[in-house]
Amino acid sequence: MAALRISISGNLTQLAFRVTRALPHATAEIVRRFAVEIWHSLVGETPVLTGAAARAWDLVRLSEFAWRVMNPKRYLLIVLSGRGVVVPVRARALHFYIEGREIFCMRSKAVKPNPFVQRAMRKAKAQFPYIAKEVLKQEAIKPGG
Repeated sequence: MAALRISISGNLTQLAFRVTRALPHATAEIVRRFAVEIWHSLVGETPVLTGAAARAWDLVRLSEFAWRVMNPKRYLLIVLSGRGVVVPVRARALHFYIEGREIFCMRSKAVKPNPFVQRAMRKAKAQFPYIAKEVLKQEAIKPGG
């Protein structure tokens, strides 16, 4: 089964290594809040027809510094990459169901790519400095911090 997965780790590991020595709790909190920000941006940027794809985003903690954001809706891959015109090959018409209605048609028009994941990532990336600053400020205020 195809699913859309975005793993958040990689470059964050280097950041985590540098900051963890100084503020171990702050680093994990920065990574957690950044993962939540990415999830929130993806929910907001997902194209909405019925809202099923936007509601299906899931945020999973893999470790202290690694999170996975994923969506099991297979049609999001078509939304992201687009597709050409679809015509029947073995039958005289295409046959499918939309919202419980039975549909027959001779062709389905092309779908342009929609780079909503890139938009969501840019939006979340712009928030990273503010997230880090807020967490570090809260860490400095804690007694003994």
